[in-house]
Amino acid sequence: MFNFGVSYGIIRGVLGALQIPITVVTPQKWQRDLGVQKGKDANRVRAMQLYPESIHYFSRVKDDGRADAALIAHWGATQTYINFLAKGV
Repeated sequence: MFNFGVSYGIIRGVLGALQIPITVVTPQKWQRDLGVQKGKDANRVRAMQLYPESIHYFSRVKDDGRADAALIAHWGATQTYINFLAKGV
């Protein structure tokens, strides 16, 4: 946990120095926004629905972390696009 905390701090510091905005999001928020159902394999199932061409990356039970990463990235990309449109750019 300590190493994770140090890495998190370094990443936040670098992003701050480069003036790159960050958004911290809870799992409940991005899962709700992406329509992830309740259940043990729900994130993998949703990742396979959103990325059917990449289904082989999410097909095993132990691919749950990979599915989470893909869904978080999808959420972030979607939110960035929505914020971009909202600003009228």
